[in-house]
Amino acid sequence: MPHRHPLTRRTLLDFRKGLLSRREFLSRATALGLAASGAASLAGLAGMPVPAAAGPAIAQGGTLRIQHNVKALRDPRAYDWSEMGNLTRGFLEYLVEYQSDGTLQGMLAERWSVNDDATRYTLHLREGVRWSNGDAFTASDVAHNIARWCDTDFPGNSMSGRMSGLIDPHTGQLDTNALHIEDPHTLTLQLSAPDVTLIANMSDYPAAIVHPGFDGEDPFAHGIGTGPFRPVEMIVGERCVLERRRDHPWWGSNLLGGPYLDRV
Repeated sequence: MPHRHPLTRRTLLDFRKGLLSRREFLSRATALGLAASGAASLAGLAGMPVPAAAGPAIAQGGTLRIQHNVKALRDPRAYDWSEMGNLTRGFLEYLVEYQSDGTLQGMLAERWSVNDDATRYTLHLREGVRWSNGDAFTASDVAHNIARWCDTDFPGNSMSGRMSGLIDPHTGQLDTNALHIEDPHTLTLQLSAPDVTLIANMSDYPAAIVHPGFDGEDPFAHGIGTGPFRPVEMIVGERCVLERRRDHPWWGSNLLGGPYLDRV
């Protein structure tokens, strides 16, 4: 049972003692693999709103115009402005997404589990997800991204500092024993030291999941992603345009609803 996990139990005790805010509790509990509704129930947070099921109530179509800095892009793991992540998140998605209430919601990763001392994580990926070029999204793609995140030699790679438990200190790269692909939609991560922040770090803007064919240059020019939009035009300092993909359905439509806009 989730409440028997020692780290979750400790988090719950700290919350009940007033050492954690509601938001902090929800963040920590969901980072350890509890669903938002399960975390709220465990803590007795009756009446906490939960995401509604997707439905047809919202009309589709239209253009959203946003005043926004349009910065030159680089390899996402070296993004140093959140604006960069905003320009590509319509087509480059994340394993998990940080919600406004503090919870962590599975995106490309449907769910995850953590062992008792937060040294072993098992990621279960969503099935049926496809890249915009038609390739199937698999655990090998995630392994490729995690290896990129662990590359301490890549200039400006902010993700390497968040993946320290997976990095071989002698090579500065992903430890060969740290990642195991169990099947096409499951992989396990074995850390060298406990880390309860790993899942939260995968939600930050430099953790965008890129296609294995990405060459490390301009992600907008490369254009391949799993998201509901496609990149159309980018003029640095002037404008960035995304349009809804119409070639095949987005994986998240039935789960999350949308995409509702035709153009951003």
